[in-house]
Amino acid sequence: MAKKKFERSCSICSSKYQFCPNCSDFDKLPRWMDAYCSERCKEIYNITAGFLNHWLEPEVEAARLSELTLDKEYIEKLPDWIKDAINQLQQIDTTNAKAIMSALKNESPEVKLAAEEVKHEEPEKTSEDNTIVNEDKPLNDNRNKNYQNKKIKPKFAAK
Repeated sequence: MAKKKFERSCSICSSKYQFCPNCSDFDKLPRWMDAYCSERCKEIYNITAGFLNHWLEPEVEAARLSELTLDKEYIEKLPDWIKDAINQLQQIDTTNAKAIMSALKNESPEVKLAAEEVKHEEPEKTSEDNTIVNEDKPLNDNRNKNYQNKKIKPKFAAK
């Protein structure tokens, strides 16, 4: 049986490649290959979309872009909106962002654990009069006591 060719066109650089998300021959490949021909195209889309949609700080996106290798031939293939975003990102000063990114990559496990604890720390819950609320004891005790003291008869009693 002859193999079918599943030719796709990259949504970023328009180069042709083969991929089929439903075929067992392509199971070992990542699913993002449904839209992008390479990791570089995927990263360029994520960076430019993140920059244009304000998902991250522009300095961080510019630092991520500077880590990629972009030659002139490749940039010429890209759509105009991506070229414009790349030009804007290349004009941003990335010294602070690069320092932050390298610090995050080189952090010790203790520093990362401390950062996680700070992120997950929740403030104490308070009521309207700014008294601390005990989660075991509801705010309106009288309402719960009244409800519990009532003897509710079932609608359909057994005979």
